[in-house]
Amino acid sequence: MSSDVTKSNILIVDDEEMCREMMAEALEDSTLNISCVNSAWEARELTKAQQFDLLITDYRLKEGDSIPLIKYFHTNSPQSPILVVTAYPEKEKIKDLSECGVLSLLVKPFSVSQLRYTVYQALASKPNRVPILNKAPSHEENILGLVGCSSHIKELRKRIFQLGPGNFPVLIRGDSGTGKEVVAHAIHSCSTRQDRTMVTVNCAAIPKQLEESELFGHTRGAFTGAHTSKEGHISTADGSTLFLDEIGELSLEVQAKLLRVLDSGEFKRIGESLPQKVDIRVISATNRHLDKMVDTGEFRRDLYFRLKGAEIITLPLSDRREDIPCLIDHMIDKSLNMSNMKYITHDAMEVLKRYDWPGNVRELKHVVEYLCTIANNVTRIDSSIVESVLNIAPSDAFWIPPYYEARKRFEYDYFTKVLEHSKGNTAKAARIMGLQRPSLIRKLKDLDINPVNFKKVQQDPIPA
Repeated sequence: MSSDVTKSNILIVDDEEMCREMMAEALEDSTLNISCVNSAWEARELTKAQQFDLLITDYRLKEGDSIPLIKYFHTNSPQSPILVVTAYPEKEKIKDLSECGVLSLLVKPFSVSQLRYTVYQALASKPNRVPILNKAPSHEENILGLVGCSSHIKELRKRIFQLGPGNFPVLIRGDSGTGKEVVAHAIHSCSTRQDRTMVTVNCAAIPKQLEESELFGHTRGAFTGAHTSKEGHISTADGSTLFLDEIGELSLEVQAKLLRVLDSGEFKRIGESLPQKVDIRVISATNRHLDKMVDTGEFRRDLYFRLKGAEIITLPLSDRREDIPCLIDHMIDKSLNMSNMKYITHDAMEVLKRYDWPGNVRELKHVVEYLCTIANNVTRIDSSIVESVLNIAPSDAFWIPPYYEARKRFEYDYFTKVLEHSKGNTAKAARIMGLQRPSLIRKLKDLDINPVNFKKVQQDPIPA
């Protein structure tokens, strides 16, 4: 019973069962108690009997929009943050959400890592939260959410404070798991737009055929299936910041339209003849080499130079090992489970610092969570325990990549094996996979796979 006292209670409200289950599964954690309901009425009844530290609600519920529920929750739990998720952002109403205690807006589809990050940031922001570590975070850490003592992190904080007040685009580059979204939120929090909710879009999760509609919106009857008009993410972010994660995944056609927004502040929804004006700041992020994509024609040169009005690079953990102890302390604190973590020996910490962390901060977080769990049964965490955890991590999957990354890895391996079998013959490969050849070609382009390379492999003579 005592361990439950430190847990955070989260209420998820969504009338789509699959969405509820996805979010609950993504947030499954020894430090969180998750409750799920499918209506605003059930949510109100539940909040009468239980106090919740965070509300996560879909913007549209079967009774209508969730604004009455949001206002009710904010009135009765003013210290508890609110997170809104939506696939259909409506600009005029969303602008008012911040006045109702809404801390952040996530636009569907979003990744598991985006959800987890936003939730933990929200819980850490609670004014009445009692810190568990004796060491209080610095003023800069409180503002930016950047944890570390390395020269890289110190320079990163300085750069964010310099760039924050401007309105020019910022491009964030770095490997997966290095904290690109943390940096984006930090820039927004230092900007003149900080009172407006930052809109986050995961470009890698948007199907190619829906990119233009999702970003720019459409009018009723603009295309088959457009039964109602829809605001796009760009319109939703009017007056605020639009964060385009994995920007390198956008098609060339949509890149051209995005360039116009950056150049003129104008865009047109699908089906509209007259442009609309919009005032947004664009922050983008990628783990791909956009300069190389420019050289191969996969990314527009003019858009690349427009996006990198300023550029920030996030380094992998292997290049800033001195940050590892600070991050571990912060993660233990944020897990609200410090009472279970007895003691990490010096030798154990040295093992953690020497490890290469291919999954970067995301992998470190999962390992720390596991150590917090097993700390119930031991008096200290020594080097042998850490070595055991790290040795089995690859096969036992302590680091779980986001769904779209895992899917992309699988697809890359799958398509590669089929192309090897077909010796680069795309027509044959398409027949094997049961795909239309044009669909296969598009997929290969998305995965950065060149079938010609497989022809060369098979046709090169074997040296004598």
